[in-house]
Amino acid sequence: MSNADKLTDFAIGKLNAVFDGVSHTLPTVTKYALEVTSMDCLKVIFLGFFWLLLSGVVSVWTIWFFKKMKAANNEAQTYDKGLPYVAWALFGVIPLMIPVGVSLAYLLDFWAWVGIFHPDLYLVHMAMVKVTG
Repeated sequence: MSNADKLTDFAIGKLNAVFDGVSHTLPTVTKYALEVTSMDCLKVIFLGFFWLLLSGVVSVWTIWFFKKMKAANNEAQTYDKGLPYVAWALFGVIPLMIPVGVSLAYLLDFWAWVGIFHPDLYLVHMAMVKVTG
């Protein structure tokens, strides 16, 4: 028997010992990996709901702001016809669209929903993404 054969047999023996040691912990590790994956995907959905809540706060603030602006214009008896549209665009629509867009990006993430309900399928997807680059 040559040195290469002895070295190969030694390496195979060590690998078998490692696999025997790991095999009894593998179901537990798999269970915890699936739970962590579900929680990680749940975090994405919670972020989406947070941004949706933020867009609701922005819309309530916008309505309050424009009611105050309309009351001030009525008191002063001067009403600039272009000002409300410019103000609505700057303080209403644009700040409202940013949180709504971010919220939709999080809430419509297909793989986040798959990760919550089928974490094993999500892990396979993530492995394929890592392998294929």
